[in-house]
Amino acid sequence: MAQGKTLDIWSKWVGNSQVEIRIRKITRGKLVIDLTEFSPQDTEVGRVTLNKLAINAARFFGASGPDFCVIRDYLTDRKATRGDGTVVGIHVRQKSYAFAGFPEKEWVQA
Repeated sequence: MAQGKTLDIWSKWVGNSQVEIRIRKITRGKLVIDLTEFSPQDTEVGRVTLNKLAINAARFFGASGPDFCVIRDYLTDRKATRGDGTVVGIHVRQKSYAFAGFPEKEWVQA
């Protein structure tokens, strides 16, 4: 998968889940939004909520519309150890969206 230039990265809590949002510029006019969700094993962020997070991030960075293509959707379960020694299961979902219409700033010298 193309790396591109990372424009911004942040994380947001959605209920009991933490979602990391990474915005990348791949080529001229193309944005990729990568979402990584970490949630307890008994909960998961809904598909519609993840789509809205990606659309809002893309629109903030200049995507021309809300149309996207999902280019990666991967879900796995992991075990984590808490500070008190208890072992808990977590879901890790990685989802990538492609958006078109990212405006390029071209400076024309007079």
